[in-house]
Parts: sequence; C-alpha cells; structure tokens
Amino acid sequence: MIRHYFHISALTVAILMLAHVLGCSRSNRKAAIADSDTVATAPAEYYHADNDIAMTVRSLVDALSIGERLDSVNYDFKGVLTDGQGRPLYTDITGTPGIWEVDVTSPTSAVIRNTNIGDLLPWDLEHYLVQTLNLDESDMIPPSPQVHADADIHRVEYDFGSGYLRIETRKVIADGMEGALMNITTAKKPDGAENRAISRPV
Repeated sequence: MIRHYFHISALTVAILMLAHVLGCSRSNRKAAIADSDTVATAPAEYYHADNDIAMTVRSLVDALSIGERLDSVNYDFKGVLTDGQGRPLYTDITGTPGIWEVDVTSPTSAVIRNTNIGDLLPWDLEHYLVQTLNLDESDMIPPSPQVHADADIHRVEYDFGSGYLRIETRKVIADGMEGALMNITTAKKPDGAENRAISRPV
C-alpha cells in the first residue's frame, strides 16, 4: 500500500515538474517574441530638438554678439538637423533624412548648408529662422545694385545688430526632381561697420 502510494506521488511530482517546465518555456518564448517585436518596430534613430537648426543659428548669433571667436571644434557638424519638434528638415531623394553641414569658415563666420535636394521647404525654414531670432522686414538689408539678380537664387540678408544673417536658396534639378540647396551664413560685421548691403554670394 505504501509502495503504491509512493508510485502515485512520484508520478504526480513528475507531471507537476513537466507542467512547470512547459510553462516557463512558453513564457520565455512569449517574452522573446515581444522583445523581437519591440526591436522591429523601434525607429532606427531618434532625432531630437538638440539638433534644432534654429537653436544652432541662435547659438552662432549669440556667440558673435558677445565677441566670441567661432571654433570649428565646437560648431562643425555633419548630420541631420531638425525643426523645433525634432523632425528632420527634409527627406532626400533616397527617402532618408536629409544631411546638413555646419562649417565655421572663419573665427567670425559660419555657413550651414544642406548637402542634397529633397522635400525641403526653404521659405518655411527662412520664416522659422527669422522668427526665432526676433527679426522682421525692418531688419532686412537692401541688396547691393552691383549684384546681378539670378532667377535661380533667392538671396536675403538680415541685420541682427553685431552681424548679419544671409540666406541663399538655389533651385536645383537632379534626377528629374526639383529641389533647393540652401546656404545660411551667420557672420560678424567688421568693427565700426554699419548696416551693409549684400556684396557677394557665399
């Protein structure tokens, strides 16, 4: 009788252990699938407002306004710049977030340019930059009469006190697609200079 009871108990224990192993295996498998789904649906890269182009321009303007010399170590950059919501400013013709370059050209000037065409909206970007710097039409510098107008280039310049912001937009057609290449220059005025006219493209 005791032997029969022992056999039943051993069988019960074996069944319980098997059920536990199967349960753990199923839980682990579900967890692995969940992790896989998370990895598959996560964005490849997250762009945030630290790369905001307006904040980059603001930083350059502030540095020039207090007489700081621009250093390529601190400012040079190549990558994705964003709007104020952390969204890439444009998508290039391959469907990937468009690349920008920030290039310190001298201790008192820097240029920001997009490297490819895409769905960039240059007029919206110009408005965003000017609004961020609290500039308006009264701050615009009239173009020099010596500069010949180019139908493919829109050029505008704003005086921000100690320097100027020049925005140039060139129409470009590549692979049957029309887009815009922008040069956004932030520069300090020469010592003692007043408002200056646009003298030459960058």
